[in-house]
Amino acid sequence: GTGVRCALVCPGVAATGFQRYSGFDQYPRITRWTNCTPEQVANATLRAIARRTHGEVVVPWYGRLLDIISTPLPGVTRLVMRLVG
Repeated sequence: GTGVRCALVCPGVAATGFQRYSGFDQYPRITRWTNCTPEQVANATLRAIARRTHGEVVVPWYGRLLDIISTPLPGVTRLVMRLVG
């Protein structure tokens, strides 16, 4: 092997100015429980680098729950989005 590793960092909704311009701030219920800070994303990325992680790094960790649930139960995803969106 070449020793090269690749990781995909999947931040949830990070509390940055981007929300203002994306229109995502119009969904306060979803951002209240999904927001993470830029520092959390940076720390998770640095941890992944230090651990030589490859694959996906999901920030915040609970962001992976909906992904895991949505594969076998796609209706749950729609329900959650309806409730929080």
